[in-house]
Amino acid sequence: MDVPSGLGVRGLALWEALATEDVPRNALVLEAARLADRLDELDNIIQGKGVLNSCSSEFSTVKSRTMAR
Repeated sequence: MDVPSGLGVRGLALWEALATEDVPRNALVLEAARLADRLDELDNIIQGKGVLNSCSSEFSTVKSRTMAR
């Protein structure tokens, strides 16, 4: 059984733990693995480690410069 590409750490662990030779089951396992990876990405954003944090700080800098004028 091939490991799907693009899975993150948690998704890969979930895939390896739950995937079997049953194709319909593997479709659900793959979606669960992708979901786990997406939740990790969202958690990083919420924790201030994601893309939104850098955009937010850039916006604050621009806003501060504008208000200082």
